[in-house]
Amino acid sequence: MRELGHGGLTRGIEINTFDIASDFARQLSATCAYLAAPIYAGSPESRDAIMTQDVFRSAFERIAANDMIILSAGDLSERSLLMRYGMPSDVDIDGLQAAGAQGDLLGQFINSAGKPVDHEINRRAIALPLEALRDVPNVVLSSGGLNKVGAIAAALRSGLCNVLVCDEDTARAAADLAAKWRTQEGD
Repeated sequence: MRELGHGGLTRGIEINTFDIASDFARQLSATCAYLAAPIYAGSPESRDAIMTQDVFRSAFERIAANDMIILSAGDLSERSLLMRYGMPSDVDIDGLQAAGAQGDLLGQFINSAGKPVDHEINRRAIALPLEALRDVPNVVLSSGGLNKVGAIAAALRSGLCNVLVCDEDTARAAADLAAKWRTQEGD
């Protein structure tokens, strides 16, 4: 088990995600490795330059080679740590919503059909490309709370996750919303 999914927040917050990852790895007697990079580069060109460096290329190859990845969905509310602490100053919630974003997986924003939105922030994410999750046998989405219903519904529709760990009320609401979107979009 490795914690290598994507870059991290670049300032201190009320929880320490590195501690969470290392504690989880310790409980599983697993190895924990960190990706020492911000979650977003300053531009798509900067991101491309970072991602071509040997250390990052090999890290993402190791991530993609895992037989299980555990991730969470982020919402667009002020409750989201990413929205509060991780977004570059030139990106705002209104712009993401205008692009159709319902939430994010690995710092990459998806729409109600579970597809990446056309927004520059997705081209700046220092993260495993979402499509690479299709080659991982077990992708666990562990996320809950009614504030995340839209994000979880979009993640369910993406087909990128094959296990959901969630509270019952949120799971029902997300499944209902995903079905509603599917019907509206004629899927």
